Amino acid sequence: MQKQSNLIPLMIIGIAASVVVSLLTSEQSTIAWFSVFASQLAAALVAALAVVISLERLVGTKIRSENQQAHHDTLLQEARQGKQEAISYLRDRDLLTNQNLEKARLQGVDLTNANLAHSNFNQALLQNARLDEAAINAASFDHAFLDSASLRGANLETANLSWASLPNASLIRSNMLRVTCYEANMQGISLRWAILRNADLRGANLREADLHAAELVEADLHGANLTNARLAKTNLQLALLQEAILIEASLIAADLRGANLSWANLINADLTRCQFDTDTTLPNGKRWHQDVDLGRFTDPSHRRFWNPNT
Repeated sequence: MQKQSNLIPLMIIGIAASVVVSLLTSEQSTIAWFSVFASQLAAALVAALAVVISLERLVGTKIRSENQQAHHDTLLQEARQGKQEAISYLRDRDLLTNQNLEKARLQGVDLTNANLAHSNFNQALLQNARLDEAAINAASFDHAFLDSASLRGANLETANLSWASLPNASLIRSNMLRVTCYEANMQGISLRWAILRNADLRGANLREADLHAAELVEADLHGANLTNARLAKTNLQLALLQEAILIEASLIAADLRGANLSWANLINADLTRCQFDTDTTLPNGKRWHQDVDLGRFTDPSHRRFWNPNT
């Protein structure tokens, strides 16, 4: 700013000199000469002042922008350390999208209704954090820790939770359309009424998980562990359950039409009122039909008991 201000005297001198030279070379009376000189000098000074003001405004805008960026960076660093005041400031101003929060320490923080879309939470610590109704679509939580976190009603569409830790987390009524939870630890998680259409849950640990009335249409649960899981009224149409472990799982009134259960372990699973159709593939690789005896897949004492391990 000071440098631009110092330009004013030099500009005035330069302008005055150019005007004087111009007028001296012209054939005019003294009075006319001074009149023209004064008017041209005044116009030149006004133009010079306008240029200086524009320059100062540009510099001022740049400085303010740099200061705002520095302030934002400071708050983001404080947010990574779990400081709730900084988190609330950024959340309330919608400044947490597309941010790098890798390895952030966010245990117990309140991110309710936050817009976290496309942000990086890989290896972050979010145990007991509150992310209810948050927008977390396309965010990454690879190897993150969300033990006992609350994400009720959150939008996690296309989010990546591969190898994440989510035991006892609550994702009731959450949108997990096309989410990736490859080999995630989801033991005891609550996914009641959640939307998991086309979700990738291969190899996930879903022991004792509550998936009551969840939508898992075309979900991939290949090799997932669903021991003692609650899947009553769950929609598993066209789901891939090859080699899944469903020991003592409750599938009462679940929809398994078109599902693939090849080599799945159904020991002591409750299949009461389950829906099947001729496109359902049973554990032995054969298609379901009306006369099939499902007890041979669930009852170890059945004389024709079939088990993938035998």
